[in-house]
Amino acid sequence: AESGADVLGYALIKEGQVLIREARQNIHLIECPTLIVHSVDDEIVHIRNAEWAFKKIRSVDKEIIYLGDSYHMITIDNERETVNQETIRFLQKVVNSQFEKPVFEVAPIKSSQMRRLLRKIQEQVFQFN
Repeated sequence: AESGADVLGYALIKEGQVLIREARQNIHLIECPTLIVHSVDDEIVHIRNAEWAFKKIRSVDKEIIYLGDSYHMITIDNERETVNQETIRFLQKVVNSQFEKPVFEVAPIKSSQMRRLLRKIQEQVFQFN
């Protein structure tokens, strides 16, 4: 598949289960600002998992955003621009709240041509690495 593995072997599934167990046992330790973005139509991970995590995280600065037109791979799916914009918004809010004046301001990219150009540059950078 273009966006992930065609097949997941037993070893990867087992590692995923260990990761899930560790995350569930330690999620109460999270106190930093947290943004959870989840698709309501995720065919792999149920929305209840995001809601459970949101409740268990101890951070006072936490948000949950639901996507209605995406599936499991939200960063490359139909609402990837929303994911990008909401992530930038949250980071700006968190960083700027730590200072007396805004220090992290990024103007939104409205031009589709500019977004394509930036994606092309990113692809070139990733191919180089």
